[in-house]
Amino acid sequence: MRCIEEVETQRQIIQRELDLLKTQEQRNILGQFSTPTILANDILRNTLKLMPASEKIRFLDPAIGIKPILPSPRHLSGIEVESDAFGYPAIDPRLFVLDCKLPISEIELLYPELYAYLQIGIKTGVANRYLCKSRKLWYAQENRAESHFYCTYMGRSDKNGKKSFRFILNHSKAIVANSYLILYPKSEVAAVIAKDPEMVATFFEALNAITEKVMVDEGRVYGGGMHKLEPRELANVPAPEILRSIISRR
Repeated sequence: MRCIEEVETQRQIIQRELDLLKTQEQRNILGQFSTPTILANDILRNTLKLMPASEKIRFLDPAIGIKPILPSPRHLSGIEVESDAFGYPAIDPRLFVLDCKLPISEIELLYPELYAYLQIGIKTGVANRYLCKSRKLWYAQENRAESHFYCTYMGRSDKNGKKSFRFILNHSKAIVANSYLILYPKSEVAAVIAKDPEMVATFFEALNAITEKVMVDEGRVYGGGMHKLEPRELANVPAPEILRSIISRR
């Protein structure tokens, strides 16, 4: 088990390396990666002078161990998810999924509030449920990055124009559960977006240009008119507008 001093020493080394990537002038404009250690110590010493000697110091845990996640499609209205300044989806209510890759011994040492929360999961039997029990760390999720593009994989159409499947434009850092299909841009599309982030909207328009019939024809249908698309079936859906967008940027 690493002691707090070792962790803090390593953190300071990484912080200095990051700070050296920018000049002082750039850091004044862009801000620091974190408060410089010397300044942080000065703030702490001054705070201790102002606090009563009997007052206990308690540090709140950072937002470690959680990721924002979108609700299931039936609870998500619209086709676009905006983001706040922290990357959280601007929806109500906001949902989060527990996801921490640290061993329990480090969590106990560094993040007591998170550790206490995990103990509730152990005592109530959550840690012994099938999915959690099969993981190396019961509170860790699979490595799944967020994407700009999600697609609902099951649904019904109706006479009012509702489509069986819906593409979602995601501006936040929210991941999704398996009630969505995730579209990760391939190298050419990713390169275009990296060069011009506004092309995200263009590609989203291209996805929405795909007709209902094309999507349904590639999928499967169940009783009651329920349509479903598996990942491989979605991959077979032609999207000529995306290809045209790529070619136009060359």
